[in-house]
Amino acid sequence: MIKANTLLALDSSVIQTASVALQVHSEISYVCLNDQHHHREKLLLTIEQLMRQKSLNLTDLDGFVWTSGPGTFIGLRVAASILQALSFTTHKPVYAVSTLRVMAQRALLNANPTVRRVLVAISAGQRRVYWGVYGLNDQKLACSLQDDCLALPESVPLPEGTMQDQTCLAIGEGWLAFKDSLKQCCADLHLIDIQPSFFPRADDALHLAVEDCLPLGKWVSAEEILPNYLYPTVAR
Repeated sequence: MIKANTLLALDSSVIQTASVALQVHSEISYVCLNDQHHHREKLLLTIEQLMRQKSLNLTDLDGFVWTSGPGTFIGLRVAASILQALSFTTHKPVYAVSTLRVMAQRALLNANPTVRRVLVAISAGQRRVYWGVYGLNDQKLACSLQDDCLALPESVPLPEGTMQDQTCLAIGEGWLAFKDSLKQCCADLHLIDIQPSFFPRADDALHLAVEDCLPLGKWVSAEEILPNYLYPTVAR
């Protein structure tokens, strides 16, 4: 297993926020940019500032982490281009984590103990949402109960046989944009709360990478970095 004492994480997958996190051993530094424009220069400046605070050079890092989507096209491309440059320069691995999974991780750990399922919805444009359904596994890590997908809000899929009698929490700004349609589709579920102002964070991506991606050796090189856009399924 690749060592990971020092990791840098980046998220710019939604338009509302972007964030950078730096882990040095067990200590994590986190900066959130509440800006709807994920300018490359702002993210690079934040990375530089965090590295300077810890007296680190890029070559001191053991790897990089990012929320690889789904999410906004521009934000994902900005993050991908930054990480490609950093990984290519340092020859260090990159660990990708689903944006929806990152959101679900914090929601499940911070929610009421009765919550067993999280329904994540992010607006995707053209009246569609990026949709994911998550629970916690035995290691207290968010796990997908079905594949993340791009769907119409009135027809989002739900996993069969795993939702009955389970208390659910809804998160993501897709629940604000399409609240009525999503609630109608999930009418048979025990939904206790809707939290539309819930966004991905780079420090949560770090946690998932360290606890899941690293032990399983799930990493890519600079040349293999690709955003997960999630395209609609075309019937054949």
